[in-house]
Amino acid sequence: MTSSTAPSSKELPRESMKLIFKHMNVNSRIRLAHKIPSLRPIEAATLLNVDQLTFKTNQIIINNTIFKVDNYEPACCFDKTNLRIEGSPYLKMSMKSGRHSKVERIVNNREFIDTMLYLAKKLFEGRVMPIQVKYLSISKKDSTAFLPDDLRLAVRDIKIDHNVVKTLESIQPYLHESSIPFDTVFISGTRMRQEDEDYKHPWIQTANFVQILDKSKYATWLHTILDMDICQAHLECQAFQRMEVCIVIDEWIEHGREDGTWFSLGVRTVDDIKHLLVGLSARQGAVVEQSEMLG
Repeated sequence: MTSSTAPSSKELPRESMKLIFKHMNVNSRIRLAHKIPSLRPIEAATLLNVDQLTFKTNQIIINNTIFKVDNYEPACCFDKTNLRIEGSPYLKMSMKSGRHSKVERIVNNREFIDTMLYLAKKLFEGRVMPIQVKYLSISKKDSTAFLPDDLRLAVRDIKIDHNVVKTLESIQPYLHESSIPFDTVFISGTRMRQEDEDYKHPWIQTANFVQILDKSKYATWLHTILDMDICQAHLECQAFQRMEVCIVIDEWIEHGREDGTWFSLGVRTVDDIKHLLVGLSARQGAVVEQSEMLG
């Protein structure tokens, strides 16, 4: 009678585990590390590359995984004897990624910002820095109030609102020096302040490409565009008129610009483009080629 000995299981070397984490889907990697605490130190020691990172007042979104904190104030109710029952307020911390979801209810004996800080530390604290981020989105300047002090992000593209200076100042402590200059700065929302200096921030001026979307019907952009030294910029707004385009062209012709400089303007309809081209074609020295749009 012979006996067989089962092969002994061997633990994967640390460097092999790091290599696996390096090539693993980011969302699966984070879920796995939090589900198995013993893997957390190895996962955190592996450089993290994120396609898209979003900070909102009550959310952190990593690629397509949403980490969210909600504050619930339950409505009062009454029992069978018509006695009023007061529910206790609570915080709900949730994680949702595709079909995966997890919810944790926290009795509301701590501040909302403390819960967001706890969440941010669970995600980022102790990681090898900087975290590589292709696209960073910040919805408001206070969206960074909960970030841990040791967080460092190497960012390629950034999206901010029109509260330009304060939003950039809020993220500055967490940006790795390799982030500047940005490849693309995307500014969106509604412009509320008519302060041209806001858009002359050095991080905007040195970006390779700046894209601006303004939903305001009243803000003017002529002086802002003329004052910017950006080589490549795109503007979509409702208040940029045909004459202002002509002024920009005249200014560039008179004073010159760096080789490769271009400015594009998004309009609402094809008729807007047609009216603009007709106006430009009537200017002295304009060369008009046959175009189906112009007729």
